[in-house]
Amino acid sequence: MKNFLDRFLKVLFLSALAALIAVSCSKTDGPGGDDDPDDGTVPPQWACTLKSISFAPKDNPGLTATCSHRLLAGTYYVTIPIGVPLNNLKATFNVSDGAKVEIDGKAMTSGVTPHDYSKLVRIKVTSMDGSASAYYYVNVQNGIDKIDKLVYDFMEKYSIPGISVSIAHKGKLVFARGYGYADKDNYERLEPNYMLRLASCSKPFASMCIMRLLDEGKLKLTDRPFALGGVLYEQFPDHKANFEQMTIRSFLEHTSGINQAAKFDPMFDNNITKQLSNIETIEYVVKNFDSNYAPGEKYQYSNFGYCVLGRVVEAITGMPYEDYLKQAVLEPAGAKNIRVGSTGLANRLPNESVYYSQDGTNGYGNDMKRLDSCGGLIASTPDLMRMACALDGQDDRPDIFPQYILDLMVTPSTAYRYYALGWRVGHSLYPGAAYHSGNLAGTATMWARNYNGDTHCAILCNSRSYLNQSSGSFDDALYVLLSRVMATGNWPDQDLFPEFE
Repeated sequence: MKNFLDRFLKVLFLSALAALIAVSCSKTDGPGGDDDPDDGTVPPQWACTLKSISFAPKDNPGLTATCSHRLLAGTYYVTIPIGVPLNNLKATFNVSDGAKVEIDGKAMTSGVTPHDYSKLVRIKVTSMDGSASAYYYVNVQNGIDKIDKLVYDFMEKYSIPGISVSIAHKGKLVFARGYGYADKDNYERLEPNYMLRLASCSKPFASMCIMRLLDEGKLKLTDRPFALGGVLYEQFPDHKANFEQMTIRSFLEHTSGINQAAKFDPMFDNNITKQLSNIETIEYVVKNFDSNYAPGEKYQYSNFGYCVLGRVVEAITGMPYEDYLKQAVLEPAGAKNIRVGSTGLANRLPNESVYYSQDGTNGYGNDMKRLDSCGGLIASTPDLMRMACALDGQDDRPDIFPQYILDLMVTPSTAYRYYALGWRVGHSLYPGAAYHSGNLAGTATMWARNYNGDTHCAILCNSRSYLNQSSGSFDDALYVLLSRVMATGNWPDQDLFPEFE
């Protein structure tokens, strides 16, 4: 009887163990990752692990070295050199002993069976005895190893689901890549043509609108919008007297005297103004707040000042800000994938990324229409390169402004030598470059043009980390990432602009 009971309990234990392993190994969706290690905890006949995937030169004549994977947040990423087609590659699969590999129901033999890896691939690994299976996502893209490693390291350290990177050199789009996911929950790959929020990288566009009006003689930098006869005087007649001294230049240079650091940022921090439209926000601020210094005296970054500039554009042109931006700036540069972003996940626009909050922040807490001219735009990185090439003063592609306007935009203010008219300047990491950064919850951005005279780059992230924020770790790391990417050099002899018309 005892022997029978022992045998019964042993069978019961093994059955329970098999059921447990089947549950952990049978994944109907989502990346499997290396979660079933063959370390003795899983009987060999039940193991269904994808340990690695690579592409070897002996199996793929276009390669000169083996391309191995990088496992990041459950997805296997592989970089294939630029110029090597992805639609007929033969992968080397390192899986559990005796396990079988399938893609789209087709059996795959390691190093033998070709497959199209140009899109995100879902791989099924089935155990030796067929009782368990797991699914894994593999993202194979053409790229540059040095850049890809920098980006993947950044994504891993700061938990960024998706990043878009584009580089232009001497008038050509030489590199355009989406890394990771635009929608990680639905495994929607972030493609280079996807649009992401610009946050404060929207400010150079407000400056460009003002520069267009300046070049056409419709305003001067010394104009005072709130003064008697100014373009906003009648729209906001009830205002404190100190606003009458603020000039267009002072708003562009962040020297208007509205000190958001000492008070609050009316575009974000105040429970009253955050619920208002941009017009209502200006009405509230000009009635209730005094400036802290005379216009032009001191630099103090002001989102509110760029909200005012958007309303100046509307008052002069009689057009909504976005419409004038499109007509006067974007269309002349050939940029079609730049616009005011959506508000709320449910209103996500076609080819717009999802945004991922961290540390309890709300990535969908802002009305992007309200932020239009100070931080509300979205763009693809190839179109940011179009804009940079249209502003670089080079002969490779036509500029949309005369040289005196291009020079004016990057001339530092007398109050602060690191900010000009809508552009940051003078950073030691970016020799010769005009640039801007931006951040919102769920968004982090960098955009630079004229680095060393002929190189432009944009990096847009669909999340923002607050890791070690007290030391500025994330912000500093993003600045460094941009500089290292731009310093790569030896760019491919190609122009990708026609692919993103």
